[in-house]
Amino acid sequence: MALQNARIDQLPQNGQIPSLAYVAIMNMDNTITERLELSKILPTITSQNFEWVVTNEYGIDEVVTYSGKWYQSLITANEGNVPGIDILIWEEINVNTGGGIPIWESGFYVADEVIVAKAIDDEMYLFRLSIDESRPFESIDFEVELAAVKWKQIGGPETREVNTAPSTINFNCAGIKELLLIGNAPIDENKTFSFTNAFPNTLRLPFIKFLITDTPVTFTFDASFKMSDPKWNNVTWEWTTEEDGIYIMSLTFDWINMQHIVTINGPFI
Repeated sequence: MALQNARIDQLPQNGQIPSLAYVAIMNMDNTITERLELSKILPTITSQNFEWVVTNEYGIDEVVTYSGKWYQSLITANEGNVPGIDILIWEEINVNTGGGIPIWESGFYVADEVIVAKAIDDEMYLFRLSIDESRPFESIDFEVELAAVKWKQIGGPETREVNTAPSTINFNCAGIKELLLIGNAPIDENKTFSFTNAFPNTLRLPFIKFLITDTPVTFTFDASFKMSDPKWNNVTWEWTTEEDGIYIMSLTFDWINMQHIVTINGPFI
């Protein structure tokens, strides 16, 4: 089938990485452009042996593989019990063993190098599981793990956790052009926001997530911050909400007027 000539930015956008996809490569042995299956780019690599051994004693929650399936021990001192026989001793589990770039799902990840695709606010991003996390790694709540920097975004804004417990919340941007910031504690009192190593070096904070649990709550900014929102007081530079829930704040630096433009969306219950 003939394909219409098009630049990459003119091609239709795919919302997720399919189970079977190809990329084009140049084979320098024959100078022919060939296709390569995407799953071949990231082979399964694990330095640990999870194969079940009949003489080993396994503790509760330990993970093994047997006959091509994966199991988690439900008891302590688990020795000599063949996985897959008694569901009260071994539970079959979902395990990602690496290879390709899967869509994130809860379960265990055992490969040394783990990269997943995950949609955030309808945009698809790639994330890498921190090498500091022991394998197997049980992933349950991606956003909580992202806030704890267990997952790190690839090729995009850096994700950092922000301490939202103090009365003054400081965002240390470290001069990075784009940051995704996630609060680590619910907000149940008035807060003052401050920024260090930030604008104009940091051009954009597209995603600052926080949870408000005891309204009304007022956020206070300095005079350089502007907002178009009924909850905003442009005299005191304060934003007040009377609804609990999750809020997403974004900031952009206006170079012309040298101002910080703030947008707060929510609550997301």
